[in-house]
Amino acid sequence: MKMRPALIGCVVIGVAALSVEPGAGIAYAQDSVAATPGGNDALSAYAEQRHRYIIDLVPIFSSWGNEFRVGPIIKTTRAINPPATNQSVISIAVSPDVLSGLSFAPTDYALWTTPGAGVHPVENSAPGSSVNISNFDRQFAIAATQIGPVTTNVVGAVVGQIQDDPNRLYVTRVTAASGRIGAMDPDTASLSLGSVEASGVVHMRAEQFNISGAVVGRVEGESVAQVDLNLRDNATVNSITGAAGVNSADDALATLFPINNASSSLNPPSLLPASINNTGLPQTMRLGFDGQHWFQGAAASFGHLDLGMIAHRGNPSYSTTQFLSAPGGAYASLAVSAAGGGKTDSINIFSVDLAGQVLATTSATLPPILSDGAGFTAMDAQFTQWASQVSFRGGNGLVGIGRENSGSLVVSATATDSAVGEFIAVSKIAGPTIDWSIIARVNTPVLDAMNGVQVAKIVSGAMVGSPVTFSAPAVDVLGNVYFICAIKPNLGAARIAFIKAVNMPSGYQLERILATGDTMQGANSGRMYEITRLTLGDSNSVASGSFFSGSLLQPRPIPLTLTASNPRAFSGAVLAVELSYDNAAVNEVYNALLFVGPTAEVDLIGDLNGDGVVGAADLAILLGAWDTAGPVGDINGDGIVNSVDFALLLGSWT
Repeated sequence: MKMRPALIGCVVIGVAALSVEPGAGIAYAQDSVAATPGGNDALSAYAEQRHRYIIDLVPIFSSWGNEFRVGPIIKTTRAINPPATNQSVISIAVSPDVLSGLSFAPTDYALWTTPGAGVHPVENSAPGSSVNISNFDRQFAIAATQIGPVTTNVVGAVVGQIQDDPNRLYVTRVTAASGRIGAMDPDTASLSLGSVEASGVVHMRAEQFNISGAVVGRVEGESVAQVDLNLRDNATVNSITGAAGVNSADDALATLFPINNASSSLNPPSLLPASINNTGLPQTMRLGFDGQHWFQGAAASFGHLDLGMIAHRGNPSYSTTQFLSAPGGAYASLAVSAAGGGKTDSINIFSVDLAGQVLATTSATLPPILSDGAGFTAMDAQFTQWASQVSFRGGNGLVGIGRENSGSLVVSATATDSAVGEFIAVSKIAGPTIDWSIIARVNTPVLDAMNGVQVAKIVSGAMVGSPVTFSAPAVDVLGNVYFICAIKPNLGAARIAFIKAVNMPSGYQLERILATGDTMQGANSGRMYEITRLTLGDSNSVASGSFFSGSLLQPRPIPLTLTASNPRAFSGAVLAVELSYDNAAVNEVYNALLFVGPTAEVDLIGDLNGDGVVGAADLAILLGAWDTAGPVGDINGDGIVNSVDFALLLGSWT
């Protein structure tokens, strides 16, 4: 039987960020093409497990003229069986926490700008150069579950940025776990991503879905696994298997099972990051099908439900956003109210302490009649996106959680009305006051500028071949809402777009960040590529690989001068896309995770007023926020302004 020692080696702010073993494979940017046009240079899940490379982000411009930066941060794994060239994305996670001021042993990250160069031993030509660095000003992590056509695996990446070149991403891509031992072996587990923390620990679910017959080593029951990307052995395929009532992993040093062979169904897990919980260890949180809030391996209680709520629905959302000064951040889910006649008509929010115990709850229930004031009125609305494969496959986060400058908690979810269809609903909660609004529905205009004119409008997803019109939403720290939907430009065909609903004093206004059909030249591949698909729906519901609140990266710290319309109100998002490269006049198509973020300097540690220096004005802001729950003054993002933030500020004094 495989042994499963405790998970160790998690990153702490200000300490070593990466543990890279000798001999680890150095790969090249996932913005790459095959040396022979039309080939396939996607990496295998069964060869080298770790690769380091650079992504140089390239500019795009939104409908408001704001400059953003994009780049394919991960190209998905090479498919085992044609005709697919590489696997499809079935869920995405971005770390809710961000680490600052990290130092580590000098490490090479490979770089090239020549078409055809890369890591593949057959499909790519030799690489060009590398960059050696030993610190990150900011670090986050991403992960994805991939499928193709049957087997699943989870890939993750620890991503760093430095102040001198913020539009360059230093990526350590790692295959976290695989659903089979080898490429031609039968599946032993079906894997579903839940979440990832900035240190590089991935939280996932393992079960028997789609595995039939007497497969030797098939997992038993349902389990939650935590895999530390920093500890992954480059020579070991980390297959998840079961025997004698216990599930285990081939890379036992890197893998821990806080829940092993459970008899009840599990949601893809959320988390309480090590950077927040003060233990230095990752902590798993989930909402069970048994109706309880679970923390690590134990059922905590039903106490996460607010008064008047009788059940939660769907996967949890987590944010470091503070709710009632609770240090552990806030969780949310869709919910059923006692007065709702069985409909999923509410959002339930709860906060936890550093041990994962519930400290406070609140909720927001859709009003019987909700109108946008422009002729769209919902009188039979409910939240239905949980009622599909999402509750088993992910992605996590059917509810967006954030705040706005006034201090109001902002939550958002996609609703459906039997008469008028889908819409994005937002609730702003300030104590006992709960204000609902409709911010996006079919025919809502997309503008060319703040208070500008219409350049497109939202249309039914049926116009782009989708059974749904909206993804789930995400909310940033200034109350802006992000989502994917179908739009119809004033001229041209319908497209799928990534939208920012800007939180203006007069109400929300829509800005298109990017859309299918957009083209750009890869900085590393040297080739033009087009976004040919932006994942929205599957055959009958929102796709698990679409956008969820867990797909958004939040900024740390948050300068006081930041306005909602500023692109820096978020630090980035990761989208599941299909990219078609023009490789010497030959189309070369890949599934990928596309990073999109603002073109801006990495936030200077301790620059609380956003003036580009760290000095007395920033110290005054920090001292004025001392012992509060942030976000103002909370430099390290642990939910409290204290001596740790003070030390980081002094370390950046200019």
